[in-house]
Amino acid sequence: MKNCSEEEYPRLLEHGAALADLLAHLTETVVLVVGPEKVRMPCSKVLLGYFSGFFKGAFYGGFPQALQNEIELPKEEPAAMTILIKWLYTGQLFIGDKPCLGHSSALLSLEELWVMADRLLIPKLSNHAMWEICNWCQIQCLEAETAEYVYNNTAQGSKLRRFVADLIVVEGPFHQLVKAPTPEERQCREDWVSLLAKGGDVVGDCVLIGFANWNNEEASKPYNSPNKEKYLQEVSMTTPKEWLRQNYESGLVHGEDVMAPNIPKFEAA
Repeated sequence: MKNCSEEEYPRLLEHGAALADLLAHLTETVVLVVGPEKVRMPCSKVLLGYFSGFFKGAFYGGFPQALQNEIELPKEEPAAMTILIKWLYTGQLFIGDKPCLGHSSALLSLEELWVMADRLLIPKLSNHAMWEICNWCQIQCLEAETAEYVYNNTAQGSKLRRFVADLIVVEGPFHQLVKAPTPEERQCREDWVSLLAKGGDVVGDCVLIGFANWNNEEASKPYNSPNKEKYLQEVSMTTPKEWLRQNYESGLVHGEDVMAPNIPKFEAA
C-alpha cells in the first residue's frame, strides 16, 4: 500500500472492507476488451458491477447479454483501464510518480481520470480524482490545456466543469500579481489567449467574472475545505452484503457465481 494521508485512511478502510465482503462470495473474472487494439484485460466481475453503474448494467442488468463474460470497450485506453482495475482492487490511484493535471510523466492526467470515471458511472473514483485535483491546484495554477479538455469533455452542470469555472473566478490566469513573468508564465498566458480566441462555453462561463481576478482569501478557494465538498458526486451505494443479497434474490447473481448460504440474511429490527 502506498503512503496515505489521514484524510485518505478512512476511505481506504471502507474500500478494503467492501473488497473483503464482495470477493469472499464472488470470484468470477470477466475480460475487458479495450481499445482498437482489443487488449484483453481480466478483472473481477463483482468489483466492476458493484462500483460502476455502467458495468452493473453490462454484467448484472438482467438482459441476455449480461451473461457474457467479456465486454468490448473500443473507446477506452488500456492505460486508463489499468488504473481503474488497480483502483478497484486497492482503492488507490497508480497514475505515475505523482497525480497531476495536464501532460506529464503520469499515465493519465487527473482530469482524464475524472472524465473516464464519470463516463463509466463510478462516482467514488470520480470523487477520488476530484480530491487529488484539489490537492494539485493548491500548489499549481490552472493551465489553459486543462480548462479546454474539461470543457470539451464534460456537460454543463458537470461537477468538474463547475470547479474549473469557480477556480478561474478566484485565480484568474490574467491577474496582475506577476510583475516580471518568467518564460513559462508568459507561455501560460499565451495559451490562455489562444483558448479565449476559440470562444465556447469556457468564455461564456468565465469571461465576465474571472480571468483577471485574484482572491487571496483561503476560504474562497474551491479546492480548500469545506468548499471542495460541493464538487463531489453523490454516492448512493448499498452495502456490499446487501448488494449481493439483492442481486441473488433477483436472479442476477446465480450458478457458480455465488454460494448462497454464505450470504448473511438481514432480519428486520
